Amino acid sequence: MNYYPMHLGDYSAHAGHLEPMEDLAYRRMLDAYYLREGPLPADPAAVARLVRLRAHAAEVEAVLREFFTETPEGWRHERCEEEIAAFRAKQEQQSRAGRASAEKRQAKVQGDGGVPQAAGPAFPALPDGGEAAEAQGATDVQRALNAGSTGVQRPFNGRSTNQNQNQNQIEPPNPPAAAGGAPVVDSASLARQLMAFFPERRRTHTVEVCMHLTELIACGHATPAQLLAAAAAQQPLLAKDDGRSCPSVRSWLRQQRWRDVEASAGPGVDADWRSSRSGVEAMGERLGLGRWCQDADRLFSAYESRVVAAFERQFGAVPA
Repeated sequence: MNYYPMHLGDYSAHAGHLEPMEDLAYRRMLDAYYLREGPLPADPAAVARLVRLRAHAAEVEAVLREFFTETPEGWRHERCEEEIAAFRAKQEQQSRAGRASAEKRQAKVQGDGGVPQAAGPAFPALPDGGEAAEAQGATDVQRALNAGSTGVQRPFNGRSTNQNQNQNQIEPPNPPAAAGGAPVVDSASLARQLMAFFPERRRTHTVEVCMHLTELIACGHATPAQLLAAAAAQQPLLAKDDGRSCPSVRSWLRQQRWRDVEASAGPGVDADWRSSRSGVEAMGERLGLGRWCQDADRLFSAYESRVVAAFERQFGAVPA
């Protein structure tokens, strides 16, 4: 990645307490994370060397332990993982669109026998003395052109664009119309209904939410009714503690958190309990550890590790 969004408000709220060298280390770590598109090395000394701060290894390790999560692959950062996933999804979408366009052009050439058709005259030849007919024809053409102006031209001519406008205020376009003339799904309307179940602070990245909704429904992974019903069922949990542990709507969709309702619907624990947060908490309750609490485990990953260890001790097997 050669670019990543820097939200100054979020950064100041989470990292405004850092000392100058810690702040420099954190910013360089973020740059390195996005350039690598993956976790930082597991050894803090290697991270200090990577960000050119070997003389300040203690500050580097302190920042790692506060903002990153230690995993077997290295130090991971949740926000960076989200942005990288969005970047790759956009790349894949553009690649698919490019391939589809190329295939469409190739099919058109093959349908024409491989030889482009020569362009014919724009208007039929006029009979002698047909000046009045020519004027009438020009008027008809102008009328047709005026009636066929596109929705892209109208905003360009009638409304100025502010590049610094907050992305949450941008109204995304609806998907192309189906054969009957009605849109496949009104992603903007669905996004507004879905966001109503989330705390206001988590209603961000509206445009990306609309794009993700369109893709989920078009691929058959979920239906609007299923998503809205899941959000409604999870609303008490989403609003808990003023939404401090609630994911953003974008993360909720990417991580398929609407499936948490399915995982916790039965009387027991789902066989695939590690695939969702609620499944891990259900197993934690079964093992006597209770649900996740930030007072006991600051990060959910630490709580999950305790649940997995307790599972191994009790059942003598590694969970899938």
